[in-house]
Amino acid sequence: MRRNGAVSTTVSFLILAGCSVSSGSVSTAPLGFGDLDVRFQIAHDDQVIEIHALDSMAISGAALVLKNGTRVPAYSVIADADPSNRARQEGVLASSVTLIGQVASTALIRVADPADYAADWRQAHVEIVFGFGSDTTTRIVTAPPPV
Repeated sequence: MRRNGAVSTTVSFLILAGCSVSSGSVSTAPLGFGDLDVRFQIAHDDQVIEIHALDSMAISGAALVLKNGTRVPAYSVIADADPSNRARQEGVLASSVTLIGQVASTALIRVADPADYAADWRQAHVEIVFGFGSDTTTRIVTAPPPV
């Protein structure tokens, strides 16, 4: 999995926290604890940025912040507490492990104008908020390359 981040303090924070960020590379490996994956999924809608995380806190919000400061909020955020990690062997379910104390979250952000995004994506970033109330953490990562 390729690791990268836009803001050096964020990269430092993620490294110190034991997190990794993937942006744009294609991987079928399951997320490890603390991992964050931000990308366009080629097989899905090419106007939607998918954010996947496995952490102790759920994603509570996310936004794409464009070069001009415009914020595009996530239109969908879902979380699954204590998710199951199902191992498959030759297409058959071999075993299942429940990941107690972990939360698998997904947020979706729709890019309104793919042509504008393609022109300026390098100056954009994604802000992801984990947790609720006074117990929140915000992570800032590079915007994924367009497909």
